[in-house]
Amino acid sequence: MAGRWWWLAIAPGCTPASPAVDTAPPAPSVVVAPDPADSAPRDRAAPQTAAPAVPAGLVKAAVTPENAARRALFTWTTSEQLGLLRKHRRLLFRKRGSDGSRSLYEVVIEDVDDPVTRMLRGDAFTHKRFAWANPWGTALGWGPGARYGDVMVRVVLKPEAVIAFMKVEAEAGSIQWRFATASGQPVTESEALANPERVAAVFHESVEDEDAYREYVLVNESMIASWEVATPGLAATLRSQAAELEGWAAAVGQAPTRPPWWSTLTTAWREVGPSALSHYAATLALAADHYRPEALPKLASALRAAADIDGPELVVSPRVGFGAPIPAALKPKPKPIPRCADPTFCR
Repeated sequence: MAGRWWWLAIAPGCTPASPAVDTAPPAPSVVVAPDPADSAPRDRAAPQTAAPAVPAGLVKAAVTPENAARRALFTWTTSEQLGLLRKHRRLLFRKRGSDGSRSLYEVVIEDVDDPVTRMLRGDAFTHKRFAWANPWGTALGWGPGARYGDVMVRVVLKPEAVIAFMKVEAEAGSIQWRFATASGQPVTESEALANPERVAAVFHESVEDEDAYREYVLVNESMIASWEVATPGLAATLRSQAAELEGWAAAVGQAPTRPPWWSTLTTAWREVGPSALSHYAATLALAADHYRPEALPKLASALRAAADIDGPELVVSPRVGFGAPIPAALKPKPKPIPRCADPTFCR
């Protein structure tokens, strides 16, 4: 996410003087009757139970600012989009949401002006997809009717791919940037700017309120080594992780009612505490109540369902160049302009 030292002070030995011989007669023995109060039962402190150990898999899965560089990322999609992925074999093809809306990431990148945001506003980075470090952290979306999809896509970045980590300073209207390869090696800002073709993703977070969330924004398909859907390997991973989620339940326990769940999450996102609950919170991406520990079985079920997806396996190793245009069939079609109801106002 320091060690302690102890010193043992040893006093130098002293040789005691020879004891004086006591010649006085021994004192008579005195027997003291026990006080009945002493024999009464006394309240004893309840034995303290050690907190359950944090499972090793949960420690490894926690996502913190220090260890967020990852090669393997996971993104949910819909069956409809899966059809497009199978047909065109392009993973990043959308600039905006299906309804044309901008994400908060896009708003920040467009509103803050610095060398990095100017780079990311370039045409080569406009097509994107949102992902997370594990499948369960976003499995339920923001709630019923607000899931991102039920099809899981595993994305593996190239070892040399660079991830940009942004920390938004809202009051100053600026962004603090740092960079690392997907394998965790630090990269300077000047190096990243000089080699934009290596920038694969941006780690973005908004942690100020109850709608807090974190995400990886995939922005450069040429830095993706592979992506896969419905493969035996991915299915095995999902089933294994589902079993892990169920196994963590006893150690994680239940979240307290105070502080609010979103506050527990954002605290763990900044610094993971020693408890299993804090480690579990650090695996999540969305501050929604339906990710509370009680939801572990439901999250496990979502992963098992994704493992059982129908259809042939698909593995793609992108061969697109940096900034390559997307196929025309994947470009959003312009919405038709409605005909004027009153010709007086038509132009």
